[in-house]
Amino acid sequence: MAFSQVGEYVDEIEKIATMVPIIVENVGHANPKIRYAALHAIGQLADDMPNDFQKTFSGLVMPAMIHALDDSVPRVQAHACACITNFCENSTKEMLLPHLQVMSAKFGQLIQNGISITKEGATTALGTFVEKIGEAFIPHFAETIQFLITYLS
Repeated sequence: MAFSQVGEYVDEIEKIATMVPIIVENVGHANPKIRYAALHAIGQLADDMPNDFQKTFSGLVMPAMIHALDDSVPRVQAHACACITNFCENSTKEMLLPHLQVMSAKFGQLIQNGISITKEGATTALGTFVEKIGEAFIPHFAETIQFLITYLS
């Protein structure tokens, strides 16, 4: 959790370069509290160092965040959604577009099968993700809206 506070005080992205791989590695830690904290750090750094963090570490953190959506602990899944929301807010369409299919499917699974905090997080993350990729989501819009109406009602 201490790593998540660093972005508030560091203004040069290069200064956190050695820290980020350690954080990403811990997204897969055996202890769910450590996984949660690692996701928190990614989300906080994405928020505290907008644009720079996404440009520099997108290739490293995106696979970890996507993998965390399959976590066995619902609170970790929900926090992965929050982490993705923070990351997406300052990402570009080009960073997110390669992940359209997998993220849409995973958010759909969480909305369909998750508990309330997971459904809420997945819905918010999906909304933020779609907002950033814009018109690229049009082919999936009708199906997604129908799905959301069915499962969120």
